[in-house]
Amino acid sequence: MHIDNLAVEPIHAKIHFRNHKAIISLPHKDFKLLINNKIPSWETAVEIKHGDEIQIGKHTITYLWENKFAQGEGNIDTPSRKENTLNGWLQIMSGPRLGRTLQLNKPKLSIGPEGKKGALITNTSDGYFLAHLDNTLPVRVNNQDVGDNRIHLQTGQTIKVGDMEMLFYTQD
Repeated sequence: MHIDNLAVEPIHAKIHFRNHKAIISLPHKDFKLLINNKIPSWETAVEIKHGDEIQIGKHTITYLWENKFAQGEGNIDTPSRKENTLNGWLQIMSGPRLGRTLQLNKPKLSIGPEGKKGALITNTSDGYFLAHLDNTLPVRVNNQDVGDNRIHLQTGQTIKVGDMEMLFYTQD
């Protein structure tokens, strides 16, 4: 899988499949990633399982594996996934679109001024997360720079991408 980002090495991690198990390893001690928000040792390969989240820089990859297919017992099915029961919304708080709302009903949404993608909001089973995409645009949550962090959004937080300010909220 190719990730077009200067912070990600051409071969940042390797996944090997052995006996119907996926094993991830890092080829160099300077390469970093998170598996389910934990930093693995570069010296030890780690088994990853269905639903595990692998974060490399600002990018999060969810590992999905269907055992029935691996053992030749069935067709490829879409794996069951715990659904996010929250309905996320953005309300625009500045500029010519002041007051408009946008429902976050897709798995991901890029936001930013016209023609730019400053940030990405992802809708996961664990809630809504924001990541900074374009280093030429400042991205802030509650007046704090996002930087390279992945922010778990909470109701009432303000998001600012460039000059555009939005309010994030959820409804049951």
